[in-house]
This record gives sequence, structure tokens and C-alpha cells, in this order.
Amino acid sequence: MCVICAGGDTMRLTGTVMGEFVYHAGNFARAEALLHEGLALFKELGDQWGIALALRWLGILAGTRGEFSQAAALQEESLALNREPSHQAGLLARKIPACVD
Repeated sequence: MCVICAGGDTMRLTGTVMGEFVYHAGNFARAEALLHEGLALFKELGDQWGIALALRWLGILAGTRGEFSQAAALQEESLALNREPSHQAGLLARKIPACVD
């Protein structure tokens, strides 16, 4: 786990973030491994936002591979976590790109 401290706030950069970069580079096998690593870490930390983020990217990856039922299940699980009142910022962030398109 890489931890960066700025202004008293701690931000965790995990396999999830690296998985996103590797996904965009087209290395889907490595992206999947990193995303699962990030998901495991977020679960260990009890970080619901991070769990939702990792599930979202795993869903995107599954969709890219044509595994649409798996993609839908992962996206629904992520969305359910973001619907919790304490995670409304995550839900809003997902809607913003849709408004720009």
C-alpha cells in the first residue's frame, strides 16, 4: 500500500488506481490482478467507497471482455454501495460524466 499524506489528510493509492491506468494501457490481465488486489485491501480496511470503486472497474473490465452478465452484477454491487447515504458523493460523481456526453 502506498500512502501519501497531504494537509493532514491521508489518501491511499492501491491496486485499484494502478489497475485503472493499466486497463487504459490495454493490459487487461494485469489490470484485473491489480483491481482484485485493490478490492482486497479496501475490504480489509472496511473502505466502502474504495470497494465500490474497485467493483466498478472490475465491471468495466468484464464488459470490455464481453462478460456482460458479470459486468452488470459488478456494476450493480458497486452502485448499491454508492446508494448508501454516506456514499452519495460517489453516486453523484458517476452521474457527472453522463451529463457531459
